[in-house]
Amino acid sequence: MKLFIAEKPQLAQVIGEALGQPRRRSGYIECGQDSVTWCVGHLLELAPPEMHNPRYAKWTRSDLPLQLRPPKYVAKPDTQAQLDTVGELLKCAALVVHAGDPDEEGQLLVDEVLSFFNYDGPVKRVLINDLNVNAARKALASLRDNQEFYGLSQKALARSIGDQLYGFNMTRAYTLAGQEKGLKGVLSVGRVQTPILGLIVNRYLVFKNHAAASYFTVSATMAMAAGAECGGPVSGQMRDGDRGPRGRETDTGPLPFSLLDLQAQMSRQQGIDAEKTLALTQALREKHKAITYNRSDCNYLSSEQYAEAPDTLAAQRHALPELAESFRQSDTRRKGRAFDDSKVSAHTAIIPTATQVDINVLTPDERVVYLAIVRQYLAQFLPEKRYQAAQVTFGVEDKAFIARANHTTLAGWTALLSGGVDEDDDNPYDADSSFSILAALAVGDVGRCDTVSVSKEKTRPQPLYTEASLLMARDEGKAGENGGIGTPATRAAMLATLQKRGFYTVEKKKLILTRWALSLSRPCRR
Repeated sequence: MKLFIAEKPQLAQVIGEALGQPRRRSGYIECGQDSVTWCVGHLLELAPPEMHNPRYAKWTRSDLPLQLRPPKYVAKPDTQAQLDTVGELLKCAALVVHAGDPDEEGQLLVDEVLSFFNYDGPVKRVLINDLNVNAARKALASLRDNQEFYGLSQKALARSIGDQLYGFNMTRAYTLAGQEKGLKGVLSVGRVQTPILGLIVNRYLVFKNHAAASYFTVSATMAMAAGAECGGPVSGQMRDGDRGPRGRETDTGPLPFSLLDLQAQMSRQQGIDAEKTLALTQALREKHKAITYNRSDCNYLSSEQYAEAPDTLAAQRHALPELAESFRQSDTRRKGRAFDDSKVSAHTAIIPTATQVDINVLTPDERVVYLAIVRQYLAQFLPEKRYQAAQVTFGVEDKAFIARANHTTLAGWTALLSGGVDEDDDNPYDADSSFSILAALAVGDVGRCDTVSVSKEKTRPQPLYTEASLLMARDEGKAGENGGIGTPATRAAMLATLQKRGFYTVEKKKLILTRWALSLSRPCRR
């Protein structure tokens, strides 16, 4: 028997359909002589310290650092039955096909199960990052030796063990030190949660210790020879060689959502926190079959998904009559930058499926999240935004003043996602009238400087983090992904954990540190 082990039930179902003649059993799918089973994320977890040494059940300084090597695995209680099913199937398997997600964690979670049951038969690897049958068939025709991915598995294993060693030892060390000074409770320290807390602390200290500095802005109002008036920082004579009205500009619009982008937008626009957004997408995917894989860190789509676009849009067109005008303007022949196989990672971006969803059965929050995902996907097939931009530099004696204005000629995708508002225009006057004035100017035109004003301003500190801005905080993470601390799903969980453990509160969307958090961070500050 050939046994396929998928990372999740949804992928197992796709593989079963790709193999043909699928028959659902308890915990697996029969496909002729072969079987497809699945993990549910990790079926195993690293054993707690007391399983390495019963003495570790009591926290004492003399036991640190804890001796937790070699690592031991135990079954996760809530998925014990599925682990037992996989174990029974492995006894009959002549060949295993590893179908974990094509990333480090996906490689490890199947490899660790094979190791747990001491499976020593041949193992092949299939790489599937698009949950549709055609993509699965194509991938199943190109199996590789699982040994090629040993390094990937070891990378995830090292991170997992590192998490355990760091978390257990540092939490006990900090807690015991705190208890010596009267602490009641646990000071939790972790590889992901503590750097996130560090970001919040550092921003708080920058905000609190900001020393305002003064600066001045100079602006003017110019009366042109033709009688039109320009406001803002403009005056004098248009100088030779300066840019006037530019040619047509285009904006191709945003990519489809990754989980991180979606969480940030829901937090910023709807006040739905990251963990709740994750739960809502989980329901949309598993309960309603309305969206693709929801824990993705990718913003790109595959060629197969481009081929399926007409069916996907057709399903949404019937379900969402309020978007009728945008659907009318959409064109599935338009293949935008989102469709790029070379940039697809372990998963593709979050988009709606071709399932016709009954909007009325969704909860209000599910509907909000679903509509956001649909709009972002639909925007890929709408015309690009087109506009003209003008920039003119005026010379007054030896000083230069600059005026800019934009004029939108085609709202394109912005009519769907931002109501067609020209967010790029930074002229305080009406955008179209300002553009017309600037576009009419020529080098050498002379105007009269009617007024000049000088205003004194003060620098402002970097704002305190909101959940949305913290989720999007950038560091040297994976290409195309904001942040490198954990995964989008774990960041949301860590934020919830930090708040639950009393490290910060939320006031008017701002993350406000508690004395508890500052006391934890103080020994680490230089």
